Amino acid sequence: MPERGTKLDNAFNQRFSGGNDDFGMHHTDNGDRDDDHRYKDVKGENVDDDENAPYRALDEDVRDFWVPREVKRLRHPITALTFLRDYVQPSIPVIFSKGSGLLDQWQGVERWKEWEWVVGRVGEETIVSVNVTPDGRGDAILEMRKEIERKVEEEKRPEERRMAFGAFVDILLHGEDEGGRESGREEGVFYLSQQNDNMRVDFPMFLSDGQGTREEGGEEGQVPAAGFPIARQVFGHAPDAINLWIGGRRSVSSVHKDPYENMYAVLKGEKHFTLFPPSDAASFSVAQDLLQATYHSSPSSRTLSVSIEDQGRREDGGRIDWIDLEASREGGREGGRALHPLEVWVKEGEVLYLPALWFHEVTQTCPTIAVNYWHDMAFLGPKYVYFNFMQRLGRQRQRRREGGREGGKEGGKEGGE
Repeated sequence: MPERGTKLDNAFNQRFSGGNDDFGMHHTDNGDRDDDHRYKDVKGENVDDDENAPYRALDEDVRDFWVPREVKRLRHPITALTFLRDYVQPSIPVIFSKGSGLLDQWQGVERWKEWEWVVGRVGEETIVSVNVTPDGRGDAILEMRKEIERKVEEEKRPEERRMAFGAFVDILLHGEDEGGRESGREEGVFYLSQQNDNMRVDFPMFLSDGQGTREEGGEEGQVPAAGFPIARQVFGHAPDAINLWIGGRRSVSSVHKDPYENMYAVLKGEKHFTLFPPSDAASFSVAQDLLQATYHSSPSSRTLSVSIEDQGRREDGGRIDWIDLEASREGGREGGRALHPLEVWVKEGEVLYLPALWFHEVTQTCPTIAVNYWHDMAFLGPKYVYFNFMQRLGRQRQRRREGGREGGKEGGKEGGE
């Protein structure tokens, strides 16, 4: 903190000291503005001369005053006020680890480590919805070559397959060899990853009406429908959705952002998150106006194929924008387009607080079970306004880089872990 405090003091002194006005504008003795004046940022770069200078300053400010070097792990309980002041208000991720009073207070949470118990609670023959893709990447960009030999980019979605829960778990545990490759038992990567409040819709047997604490008693392994008390106090309401996630090492949730305050609990296994702050919206490369496509399989074949969705049935014309993370990374720091990735591994028994509008890509290091609580973000105030501004600024910069090509829509895709 002393280093950051010194930087803040220096920045303040440079911008507001020496008799200059609020933005360091130098005036001559007769009160006329110096014709040679150029507004300078903290580092003294000429913003008027270089349109990328503000972005380089943004990059340094984000590193110095916002994104931590690593996500902090809390190993002791904190108050709702501390959570609000130190993490929610400044929009900083944090992990509630063992000893923090979250998952370690749930009754029988250790039962989630037993696949036999999980399958028994759901029912081996109970039909559930599972997302299936050939490579584990759902909601991702796919390049295809049509018969007319024209390259087409599509945003591909997984096949939503209805199947017995016991069969899904069997494929998850035995459908890949030790290297994570398909064993030949079933083609594709299977991931239980519905984002429709599926814990309430499809798995109510896991929900408890109470707090789910050891003091309350009740059935072991149940998840409190009301969410974590500290989250309800800070966000002011119960969760809008509770989602169950079950997947293996090959399952990937492509980079995206959600308009929710996210309390993400890992019950078994380990999740790997790559996080990006909302300000990186100005630096991402976005594949625009993509066709939407869906994987599907036929009863007579185990092969997954892709079909473009009927555009006439969709209000948005069947098109969508999507972040191209590979292209964004290739851009690097060129032209001030710096990204600020923050990697974190959320272990069994831990809860990640992921602030609203933070971009994230999610994988698993092993077969993993997790549940997350989505609390609707507060749209009033500057956060959403600033985010939209940065996103529009990023699209404008991208159009300039691409030679002024008219870009598609601004919204981008939401939804994910």
